[in-house]
Amino acid sequence: MKAYKWNTQVWKTQRLFTDFMVSSHLFLIPSIPICFIFGNIELGILMIPVIILSTIYHKSQESKYYISEAIFAHLLMFYTTSQIIFAPKSWIFLTELSFFGMVLMLFFGLSYHPEKYNTLHPYQHIIASLWVSLIGIYHTPYYF
Repeated sequence: MKAYKWNTQVWKTQRLFTDFMVSSHLFLIPSIPICFIFGNIELGILMIPVIILSTIYHKSQESKYYISEAIFAHLLMFYTTSQIIFAPKSWIFLTELSFFGMVLMLFFGLSYHPEKYNTLHPYQHIIASLWVSLIGIYHTPYYF
């Protein structure tokens, strides 16, 4: 008799919207109208899929939409990092450089200490919201 192995994949429970990993995305939402109001349309448009996919990704406890979320999150990181050198004033340059440093420290720190991911990763969302808002207000967009 042939033995069959059943797929016993366990479905993860979803996080609640009140979980800080999910609710920290609320900090990102104001950056969209800020970008639109100050004329950085491309960054405002980029933020829409970033917020939606990241929220879904974290709500599912990092089990769904990994590739899509990673692509848009890395596009945002590339965009914000590439804008640092075009900072119109020295204080903006230093502030953006410090945001970049904080994001890198959290990213690499959490790579070495994954047990702190749920506690510290939401702060990357808050840093990103401040960084994107700063770029939306003071920087010239690349395209539109």
